[in-house]
Amino acid sequence: VRELFGNIFSVTRDEDFLSHESPSHEVVMSFTKGDGPGPDPINLQWDFTGPVSLLWNQAVIEILLDKLHALCAEEKWTTKPRSDEYWKEAIKQKFNRIKVIW
Repeated sequence: VRELFGNIFSVTRDEDFLSHESPSHEVVMSFTKGDGPGPDPINLQWDFTGPVSLLWNQAVIEILLDKLHALCAEEKWTTKPRSDEYWKEAIKQKFNRIKVIW
C-alpha cells in the first residue's frame, strides 16, 4: 500500500500529505447527489474533511484498488495474491493514519 500511495500521490511519507488539498465541499456534494463526475483518477484527491466511509472516499478506494491491480500486473509481483477486501481494508487504515496527521 505504501508503494501504491507513493506512485499515485507522489509521497514518500505520511507527513507529505500535510500539503494535500481536499476537493471542495461543492464538488464532493455534487458527486454524492449524483450530479458530479467524482474523483479524477489522474489527479486523485482524498476528502480528509470526511470519514473514510464518505461516498467520495469510497470511490477513491475503488480507483486505488484498480491501480493496485494494474501495478501488481505491471511489476509482476510475486507475493501471494490477497483479496480485494484485504486491500480495501489496508487502504482504509492508511487513510485513517494520514487523516490523523492531516
